[in-house]
Amino acid sequence: MTVSFASQNLAVETSAKGRWRISLAPLAIDRKGKDMIIQGPDNTVTYRNILVGDVWLCSDQSNMEMSFEWGVLDGGRFIQESVNPLIRHMKVHKRKSNVPEESVYIDQEWQICSPQTLPGLSATAYFFALELSKHIDIPIGLIDDSWSGCRIEPFFNPAGRRAGSDLHEFQYNCSVGSSGARPSAMSANSRFSPASAAGREAPRIRLVKCGLRTSSTTM
Repeated sequence: MTVSFASQNLAVETSAKGRWRISLAPLAIDRKGKDMIIQGPDNTVTYRNILVGDVWLCSDQSNMEMSFEWGVLDGGRFIQESVNPLIRHMKVHKRKSNVPEESVYIDQEWQICSPQTLPGLSATAYFFALELSKHIDIPIGLIDDSWSGCRIEPFFNPAGRRAGSDLHEFQYNCSVGSSGARPSAMSANSRFSPASAAGREAPRIRLVKCGLRTSSTTM
């Protein structure tokens, strides 16, 4: 089968189960959109108006999952002003699994940001993209993979959590706030503080709600 996109044409053989994978060469930022054509022996599939820009994985607990449908101050105004063809978003389905899955299950495919599509999107993710777009004029894709009450560990490679690894030994550096409430271990300012018995300096990793950036990714 062949895949054609942005003047690139690649051929690939499928596995016995019909699975395949290709890697495009680095692409230039594209704000206008192009079509991707996937052609097999029996049929042809075309994905239209694909942009090339930055894609962000947006995951956290309820503070990330909160959408405009939950109720946001001046939410109606922001929804009406949300027409922006350079901001696109998709929603990952909530699905539990004890082993890594081969497929990603989604509730919503890629959508262009508009008053019709914005209400169900994470408000935090949208405001992040809106602010980012003021400083960099490139397409921004948002993968909304939020789940109230989730933990960060499932997003790490299982091998990195095995005994003897830094992630296996980490401790969240949480202190009691002025209100007397203990801040969430999933807050944006949480840090890993692995035990450093071997004399190594403990790494500090800031958990940014919309991290995991990949450049020049299609959406």
